[in-house]
Amino acid sequence: MYQEQIESFNLIGITVRTNNSSGAAAKDIPALWQRFLAERISDKIPHKISEALYCVYTGYESDYTGDYTTLLGCKVSSLADTPEGMQGIKIAAGNYTCFEAKGKMEDSFVFQKWTEIWQADLERAYTADFEVYELNGNKESLVVPIFIALQ
Repeated sequence: MYQEQIESFNLIGITVRTNNSSGAAAKDIPALWQRFLAERISDKIPHKISEALYCVYTGYESDYTGDYTTLLGCKVSSLADTPEGMQGIKIAAGNYTCFEAKGKMEDSFVFQKWTEIWQADLERAYTADFEVYELNGNKESLVVPIFIALQ
């Protein structure tokens, strides 16, 4: 775990509104990933500057127990030309704490790291938190940084 100052950046992707309390996120977020991959959404994102996938949690109703929006997409140079059915967002510059989740894709290691984050003593901003996936074909030992916005 370490802190990092992050400059603002733009993302375009697909979204779902969900929450953790009802267990909806356990169905909604995997379904969002399935749709993203099946429909090859990454190939349809204009102005893409990286192949990395970003999974963003934003639009928090309150905290991690309330409703929030999950966006799955890519970093872009411009929000112009956002395709119909997709959403463009700007991640604000700010101070973030970064946790690293490590493991195999099929082992739910990212969710396990989130359960630790929810219990951590952090002064969270609840603006936009995000994971970065560099999919290099190695499903045996992935490292996924999880950035948590701080107040």
